[in-house]
Amino acid sequence: MTFWIITIALLALALVILLLPLLRATRTQQNDQRQQQNIQIAREKKALLETQLADGEIDQADFDSAYLDLQNALALELSRDETVDQQARGKWMAALIVLAVPAASVVLYFMLGEYRVIENPRLAQAQAQVPAHAQVQQGAAAPQMTLQEMEAAIKERLRDNPEDVEGWFMLGRTMMAKQQYDEAVTAFQRSKDLLADEPGILFALADALAMQNNGNLLGEPEELVLRGLQLAPRFPNGLWLAGMAAEQRQDYKSAHRYWTQLLPLISDNPDSTREIRSLLAKLEEREPELASAATDPASGSGSRISLVVDISPQLKSKAKPEDAVF
Repeated sequence: MTFWIITIALLALALVILLLPLLRATRTQQNDQRQQQNIQIAREKKALLETQLADGEIDQADFDSAYLDLQNALALELSRDETVDQQARGKWMAALIVLAVPAASVVLYFMLGEYRVIENPRLAQAQAQVPAHAQVQQGAAAPQMTLQEMEAAIKERLRDNPEDVEGWFMLGRTMMAKQQYDEAVTAFQRSKDLLADEPGILFALADALAMQNNGNLLGEPEELVLRGLQLAPRFPNGLWLAGMAAEQRQDYKSAHRYWTQLLPLISDNPDSTREIRSLLAKLEEREPELASAATDPASGSGSRISLVVDISPQLKSKAKPEDAVF
């Protein structure tokens, strides 16, 4: 009698251990909502970063770093939610487990076991033990994904959706971080093929092509940069690359113009501001007249035009002082 009481108690304990994860899976709907919320929050953060980049509140390096961190954080959250979803898909097995585990346990014990060994230990026989290998993988990830893990995750995503523009762009950024410029060019080129007139993609491809050619921006990279600036004249990364290309062509006047336009867009970034001021100072040492042109933008033209630009009262409340007017 004692044997059966212990057996029933152990079976009940085993059922609790097996069913507890399945019962917890009732939170799947909440997890789905949280997953959508995480995706929406990530989209809003990305949009905010793009707005800050376009407005010059952050430079390209800060944008890339923040965007990579955002991707890592979202990947971790989605990985955890996916694990919960996988557990939820097994919830229907709960009833089967309640019936099958006790029945199978009793049958197997009578086939392989010997309950009388409790009263007579001599009946114990050496039997091979089944290793406990059925451990459930919980999908826990490292606190921060490495570049290799990020690359693998993005490539897996692209295998399922080869038309994913953002996926190709993320892969290009990852390859740039790994200094694998050939693969970065391929990824950014694929993004450009899917979304031709996106300034961020044009600048990224130009940067990758230049790095592939030891930093040389002349030729196709500069053409991409100039095309991007036609679409987004105040894009900080575009102005930076255009200035670099002009300097490489020894067109110091154009380089000075691009970097002078860039300077107010990065005013909240002291490090980038110091770097640009240093580059402008070197240009002014080569051609001193650039310094006077920077002090008086109208000098050298011989004439000045004064005009007033106004917009309708209905639009004034929506406009910002830094908005471009075409």
